[in-house]
Amino acid sequence: MKKVKNKNKFLKKCNIVLMLNHQPGHSVAEFFSKRKFENIVALYFEKQTAYSEYACKILGQNVDRVFYGKEILYSSDHIDWLRKQNVDFIITVYWPWLLGKEYLAAVKNSVNFHPSLLPINRGWYPHVHSIIDGSPAGVTLHKISKKADEGDIWIQKKIKIPLNKCAKEIYIQLQSEIVKIFIETWDKISTNQIKATKQDSKKVVYHSKNELSNLDKIELDHLTGRQLFNLLRARSFGQKGFAYFEMDSKKYYLNLRISKNENFKDNI
Repeated sequence: MKKVKNKNKFLKKCNIVLMLNHQPGHSVAEFFSKRKFENIVALYFEKQTAYSEYACKILGQNVDRVFYGKEILYSSDHIDWLRKQNVDFIITVYWPWLLGKEYLAAVKNSVNFHPSLLPINRGWYPHVHSIIDGSPAGVTLHKISKKADEGDIWIQKKIKIPLNKCAKEIYIQLQSEIVKIFIETWDKISTNQIKATKQDSKKVVYHSKNELSNLDKIELDHLTGRQLFNLLRARSFGQKGFAYFEMDSKKYYLNLRISKNENFKDNI
């Protein structure tokens, strides 16, 4: 591959694939739009929307290298095409679907974004579980594996969860932190200056998607004040409140706000 000069260092020009989702996906697109050290050989999105159009526009991507949906990822013709592109890295940013072994075999290396301190809180909604059970929160860049969130770790960062923040604010904070750590370390990852390490199997914690429905119902007589506080923090997402209690055959939903004064003008 051709080498290009960058601040007196020579970087190989990588062939990369991007799978983009949510705000971090746009942030990563904006990062690569300002660089000259990567060839973006393919872009993937869940579907064609204003979100995908924005990313394609700033990256200047040709339409014949933009793909949508899940089915294309399992097309043998598409995988054959991908294999010919000599892909150095695939980067998946909040991507919703697992990649099959045939697809992964067509690329040399990979980076996935996960908003937890792996192997703690593999799976769904890690920030929610960190609030509820006090498990360490953080962000991780890791290799993609056949099973979700099991790949070797490139780099990770522990994040302290502020007392005054509920789930949405923490979710946004983790998104910001994981984009930041990617931007700071991508050159080292792509030039083999960082070696990925195995996850500690003794620390594995996994949460399935359906666990939250079991958490949302509040048994008022069975929780301590701290447990109730953390549950409401974890299940208050902006203006939405998912936690509820039942009384007289009716559901009552709750949403938590936290302030240091009765006017709720200042946060803690």
